[in-house]
Amino acid sequence: MKDKFFGIIVLLLVLTTIYLVGSVTRTISDSQDNKETLIRNSNGNYWEPIGANIQVAIDDVAMSGGGKVWLPPGTFNVNALDEDGSNEHAIELKDNVALIGSGRDITIIETTEGNIFPVWAYADNVMLKGFTVNMHNHGETESGNGVYVRGNNMHVEDISSINANFNAIYISECTNSFFNNLYGHKIDDIDATGGHGIAVSEADYCVFSNLVALTDEVGTGSGAGGMDFWCRNSVLSNLLVLGGEKGIKIAGGASNNTFNNVNVILKENSLEGGDYGYKIQNCYNSTFSNIKLTGGREGILVDTQARNLVFNNVQVVRSQENGLTLLGKNIKVSNAQVISPGAKGFDIGGENIVVTNSLFFDVATSGVPYANEIRNSKNIVFSDNKITKTSESAYGSLFIDDSEDVIIKGNQIEDGNTYGIYVSHAAGTCKDFIISDNIIRNNGQRGIFITDAAHDNYIITNNIVGGHSISEITDLGDGTNKIVEDNLT
Repeated sequence: MKDKFFGIIVLLLVLTTIYLVGSVTRTISDSQDNKETLIRNSNGNYWEPIGANIQVAIDDVAMSGGGKVWLPPGTFNVNALDEDGSNEHAIELKDNVALIGSGRDITIIETTEGNIFPVWAYADNVMLKGFTVNMHNHGETESGNGVYVRGNNMHVEDISSINANFNAIYISECTNSFFNNLYGHKIDDIDATGGHGIAVSEADYCVFSNLVALTDEVGTGSGAGGMDFWCRNSVLSNLLVLGGEKGIKIAGGASNNTFNNVNVILKENSLEGGDYGYKIQNCYNSTFSNIKLTGGREGILVDTQARNLVFNNVQVVRSQENGLTLLGKNIKVSNAQVISPGAKGFDIGGENIVVTNSLFFDVATSGVPYANEIRNSKNIVFSDNKITKTSESAYGSLFIDDSEDVIIKGNQIEDGNTYGIYVSHAAGTCKDFIISDNIIRNNGQRGIFITDAAHDNYIITNNIVGGHSISEITDLGDGTNKIVEDNLT
């Protein structure tokens, strides 16, 4: 009798379990359920469209080796997987799984909790596509990433992450991956300590295209940036940064990358100051083309650790400080335009630097005595450029000091307020320089002024100099190995 009773109990438990499972996981067959309004996966199963069921659908296909999960239009609220806080991820992607929304305007994943990762993809062969993550300004530390991606052979496309208080989209240690049409919205709140709209760390052999980062400020937070890249052997194109005070930073040993079609539009005349429009630190063997920056503090800043960089077709407009700051080694800049900077048009302080076919216009050096400067430099070529409309500069349109092996050739330097070219401020610190084939006109007091601080071994020849109130060419250099001849004044 006991055995029979026990058997009945077991049978009832089994039937109850089957019923409960069936109420959560169902198979799309001939039922009347509308699969377009349900969460479903490539196993043929489907679930009620609530946030918790997204992970159920992912786990279901992951158990069979991978597959796809489709999300219908709607808003899905997600919370941490473990209520005790031991797992801060709300949605965890697994190897070989694709999570596909119906479009980022109509499929929304949101969280009302602080310090969680709404979408966490630490796996290989993952696809994320077609949805938006809304952080609702939660997350004040590194736990506040809206979308976190880490792995090999990733495909991330048509994704937005908005209202993030740290990194809206964080891509870490990815290889052989494709990222396209991403939008990261970073709030610089009063408690924010950093983060970016889109941050990339240690990516290798990846393609990034059509990325947009927006930073808006609702408080006095600091450290917010548009985009941050630490990548190698990658192609990055069609990048747009809007708002805030920091644009794009490239650091961490980034190398062998190609950047093309970059537009950074930052706050102008900010009382808080800011930091950079395009900051390049320890970056090597990379090319930058079709770069435009508007506003912000520094324009393009190439730090001392940078090596072997090529810039072509660069425009910096209304930066609060320098337009171009070149402090690294083996750098070539061509077809640049620097317009209306608040300080210097360019500041060169490195080795093996070439600047050619560029324009520096309307340089009003408020509080800075040099409009454009070559200082503490070696092996510099500045050729076929135009410097025009310089004002408020105590030492002229082009100032050269403490440098050697400098060639200034074929430039047009006009409409300054004091000097066209001013050489050497500190005693005996400029040598082995050539100033030739330049047109230097209407720069105020003097066209070319070589002070008695200039040293031996320089040539000044074949220049056209005119329209200056004190002298066209003044040579007070203290050496004997010099040539100053064949200039038209």
